[in-house]
Amino acid sequence: TPTKILLCLVGWALITIPFSYWPGGSVSFLVENFSKTVIVFILLVNVVDSRVRLQQISWGLVLMSIPLGITTIRNYLSGVSLQTGGDRVLGYSSGLTANPNDMALMLNLILPLSLALLLASRKTGTRILLASTTCLIVIAIIATFSRAGFLTLMVSGLTYCWLCRKRSERVWIPVIIVLGLMALPMVPDGYFDRLSTIVNVEEDSTHSAQNRLEDMKAAVRLSVAKPIVGSGLGMNVLALNEERGETWTAVHNVFLQYLVELGLPGLVLFLLLYLNCLRGTATALRTLNENRSSVLFHIAEGLRVSLIAFAVAAFFHPVAYHFYFYYIAGLAIAAQTIATRTIAAQAIATQAIATQATAGHRKVRS
Repeated sequence: TPTKILLCLVGWALITIPFSYWPGGSVSFLVENFSKTVIVFILLVNVVDSRVRLQQISWGLVLMSIPLGITTIRNYLSGVSLQTGGDRVLGYSSGLTANPNDMALMLNLILPLSLALLLASRKTGTRILLASTTCLIVIAIIATFSRAGFLTLMVSGLTYCWLCRKRSERVWIPVIIVLGLMALPMVPDGYFDRLSTIVNVEEDSTHSAQNRLEDMKAAVRLSVAKPIVGSGLGMNVLALNEERGETWTAVHNVFLQYLVELGLPGLVLFLLLYLNCLRGTATALRTLNENRSSVLFHIAEGLRVSLIAFAVAAFFHPVAYHFYFYYIAGLAIAAQTIATRTIAAQAIATQAIATQATAGHRKVRS
């Protein structure tokens, strides 16, 4: 199960501590950082055990995105930057959303849940609220000027278009495309110039794209040198400093983080965890296939899109042990369990009704 795989990942991290660049630092990172993420994942898997709870926590995440989006847009309009003299907008004042790239990642992971609740809702007022929140999230992602945020947003949008291609919701696809084209003149100045550096790395005047590319190359060299035990949990910064000089920056790639710090076994365990969570949403959707209009079906679908979105974002963010993935992953496993229990309960109820009907029929005949 995903929980067992995660515990194996933690166990492997413990095994590699004696080989770490700084064993004491790895222990501290495990206790003070990664352990909290693991606990949250396990709590979500076991506590979110009903459709009502899953729906409530989904609503909670969507509603909490409203102040995140409003703050980001307000800071952009007022010119509040991340650093003095910088040109990137400051996000919401917290450890997970202050950086504009982190803010874009957070909003990108919540966006599919907002769309899921919107598709499942039948009340006009609720649909207006969710549609407004969805637009707010998209605008805030653009305001961050995050290249990874843009790519992740596009992947989420294309994934939903593919999922809705044979459903009644497909009528909204051309409407959204037209509205998007109409909104192009309102895109901030310099936004497309920044996006162009995704492919034209050397054109990035801030040199962040070039630096991150060099960091990734250095991370690959490190993983070749120590392919099994790696540099130790949380130690990719120290390892990179030794490999390419002191810059005190982490490699902006989740997969390379695991590879550099925990070696191939660590990366394989993480990939197994991710694939199991993704498979869990697929199982939930198959289980609920006969009731595609249900809230549970749409939330499970939204969580699947969020996981796909994270797979793209993971190539550009140093968030291997943070809550971003593990929160969505925990909800995905919870959705699988709830879907299985729901269908099983319905089958039992149907069987009971059929049994009672048969017994009544035999009684009448006798």
